[in-house]
Amino acid sequence: MGKLLSSPKLLALPLVSGSTFNFRRRGSSGASFGFGWFGGPIPFISLPAERVAYIGSYPLLNTTVMFWFGGLILIFLAWRATRKMSDVPSGLQNLFEVIYEFFGNTVDGVAGGKAKAGRRFLALVSTIFLVVVIINWVGILPGVGSVGRIETIEEWVHHHLPKVEAKVQEKHPEYTPGFQTEAAALVHLLEDHGEDTFVAFDGSIVPLGRGEQARVPLNKIITFSESGLHQIEEAIHDGDDLDGLPLLDSIHSDIKKGVVQGEFVYKGQDFKGKTVGLLVPFLRGASTDINTTLAMRWLQCLRCRFGVSGHWGFVLMVVSFLSIPFLKGRLQPL
Repeated sequence: MGKLLSSPKLLALPLVSGSTFNFRRRGSSGASFGFGWFGGPIPFISLPAERVAYIGSYPLLNTTVMFWFGGLILIFLAWRATRKMSDVPSGLQNLFEVIYEFFGNTVDGVAGGKAKAGRRFLALVSTIFLVVVIINWVGILPGVGSVGRIETIEEWVHHHLPKVEAKVQEKHPEYTPGFQTEAAALVHLLEDHGEDTFVAFDGSIVPLGRGEQARVPLNKIITFSESGLHQIEEAIHDGDDLDGLPLLDSIHSDIKKGVVQGEFVYKGQDFKGKTVGLLVPFLRGASTDINTTLAMRWLQCLRCRFGVSGHWGFVLMVVSFLSIPFLKGRLQPL
């Protein structure tokens, strides 16, 4: 026991492990096992990044914010490490020298040939590695992916309806574009996504512990029935006036309200009347954006083709191609 107390590292290991397990048990990971007291809903998962704001006409994305935040951290650390360099390194300078030596030896071993042959690739390889590490680390900070705005049911319908409208218009060109097509698309949307679930908010926040199990299905938010949707379809097909159709007006009203209409009880709490929607995070890990990977790939291609590492190879290729007519004569057509 005395040895354990005299060694801070041995004492810190069980404390950190226990704390990590406790937070995971109380968070969203523990919700599947009956815990999850601090758990929250999983944010809306989207392949393209979500817009946070506009800077002039430039749409600022949540992944862009995190990418530049990670880049600024890396620049700051590099500045701190090289601000007061000494022959006997310590602290951040020592860490960065270890990283430099590791990558230097790695690229030299991969490049082969004469000594330090891979140093021309060193800046590219080490920069990409450090950027990826930093943006992944800042992507797991508290608040990233869990703090954002509410995408209302009206917004959700507005985002999904155009694709369905295009399919309806293609299948039924006789429908009047806009009104009949929109009504038919709305019917198909409710039929296909009636079981999709949404987050229930208390105003603009989600209380701790209200995780994925407390999501409300769309058919509890918008009041409709299968027979009612068939009636709307028949009215559209017969060319009836849809402007005064009570069921269609009721659906539009429920979409605009965006609250739980039907009875939905979870752990003894009735969610009727609560605002529902999707959580769109203000901040999202840059690595989740496919454009980050694409940008790094383009950077590598341009660097190897036109950069320092590939410049002379590219120049020699062009020169050798242009010198063919002079060295071997003009090419004759087949």
